[in-house]
Amino acid sequence: MKEWLKKLRGINAGMLCIPALMLLGYIFIHMLFGGTLLSYNCWDSYSLQAMSWLSGRLDMGRNYEWLELAVYNGKYYLSFPPLPSVVMLPLVLLFGERTPSNLVSALYGIFTAMIACKILKKAGMKQDRAVFFAIAYVWGSNMLWMSTSGGVWFLAQGLNMLLLTACVYFAQQKMRVAAYSMAALAVGCRPFSACMFLPLMVYFYMMDRDRPRADRIRGQIRSLIIPAFIALCYMLYNYARFGDVLEFGDMAIYSMVKNNTFNGMPLPSIALRTLDGTERCIRSFGYEDFKQRLS
Repeated sequence: MKEWLKKLRGINAGMLCIPALMLLGYIFIHMLFGGTLLSYNCWDSYSLQAMSWLSGRLDMGRNYEWLELAVYNGKYYLSFPPLPSVVMLPLVLLFGERTPSNLVSALYGIFTAMIACKILKKAGMKQDRAVFFAIAYVWGSNMLWMSTSGGVWFLAQGLNMLLLTACVYFAQQKMRVAAYSMAALAVGCRPFSACMFLPLMVYFYMMDRDRPRADRIRGQIRSLIIPAFIALCYMLYNYARFGDVLEFGDMAIYSMVKNNTFNGMPLPSIALRTLDGTERCIRSFGYEDFKQRLS
């Protein structure tokens, strides 16, 4: 009991201030736009995927016309990496289809700010400044928007930022296995998070610069065993669904649904591939199509 009391006393006011302030902020934002923090989001594909897993299916069971799904062999699959669905599993057991995904997204933002505060304090920043900049790290960035909705894209981006922030924290603590593992888990939210491995490898390799080169390399390999197992799980999951270890399912579908020319990105052509392997272009887009959108 005394040990628990010591731990409670060790929790500083700053770390308690972050969740309190941010939770009030999220409640206000949802009230301002006529919603509620505890509501279910109809764009939450991850809860639906978790429910399908609990029913013994890898596919979604049926088509949800408003969601971005991949179609393979006549079945509908979630076209995003699986980790956010894993997080949703215990919540789906409690709430079923009405899982409060808006709250989950807000919690991602709160936990991200709390970890960022610990990083800043470890770097020597005073507590009040660390609290301010930790909240600004979330609310002063695109994370504010992402953490106010429980839609599929928002949940993936929010969890991804939480995991990569945790990755930086563990790297700062020189806990290389934990740092690599956070980066590997983040790939299960957004695959491009794999880019985080390069700076991590360089950082830990330079941290061991006083050791012989062979020892540094062996240390890196040992640290990558758990992340390699995580990557293997993703690959087996992809193979079980699509017969391809590198296929998550989210390919041209994003451009087809979000069909805009933002930043000069051209629209993709629409082609049809028949069962005998022949391909036929149905529709292509050029400058005239772009010009018509401006009128």
